[in-house]
Amino acid sequence: MHDVLEYQTQRDGLVVQLRQTLAADQRFVAGWLVGSFGRNAADAVSDLDLMLLVAEAASAQLCAKPAINRASTTPERAALFTTFGPIAALYEAHHNAPAGGTQSFVCYQGTGIMVDWTLVPADKAQRPVDALILFEHEPIAVAAAPQVEPNPTELIKERVAFFWMMSAVTIKYLIRRDHGFVTTWLEELQRIVLEVERLIEQRPWSYQHGSRSQFAATTLAQKQVIQGLIATMLQLTSPLAELRPAPLPELERLLALVEDN
Repeated sequence: MHDVLEYQTQRDGLVVQLRQTLAADQRFVAGWLVGSFGRNAADAVSDLDLMLLVAEAASAQLCAKPAINRASTTPERAALFTTFGPIAALYEAHHNAPAGGTQSFVCYQGTGIMVDWTLVPADKAQRPVDALILFEHEPIAVAAAPQVEPNPTELIKERVAFFWMMSAVTIKYLIRRDHGFVTTWLEELQRIVLEVERLIEQRPWSYQHGSRSQFAATTLAQKQVIQGLIATMLQLTSPLAELRPAPLPELERLLALVEDN
């Protein structure tokens, strides 16, 4: 516990350093923490999802993308990142950034503190709904909140059909006692159930970190989890007459092939 508290203290100290240093850097118009800090859901080991709005004069260099995915960065971004310490690990995945922007994962040497640096040209940026403001030198428009899908029927049909398909496939791997595969897909099936529930209830999408399922360590426990997921999906979708009937007899036939011991 002491080590976790030390890590948190170092990370929170980095937040202070980021705010002070970047607010004084004329290349940046605004800086926010998004992700768990923006949602007020950060814990002791949450990383820093840092979004910076880059002034027009600096955006061509700082937001340059020689490649979409790469294991290195540009000299200009490297100089920025290393202002806050030497880099232990770096990976860029610019498809995760807003339009015109870049995203770079940096793990800092010695501390292990992780920062996702997102740099966006200021003329293309909006502040996310969930953002903790570090600094803003001028007012920034706030992005629209996520909206409910206007006609989710076809999406519900697709998600439910995919659920039944992958339930059958997952049971097949459970028969084979491939517990790693089954563990992965129990999590995915749980997420599909929650997505279908959200669509039926017409709630807007919202991000949730971590897993949605409980770890099941044995064949019997995994079988019981998938039986519970099937039962939940049946309960959710039974009132929806437009859906294809669930392949329940076939799934029960496959489940009967699972040896519990």
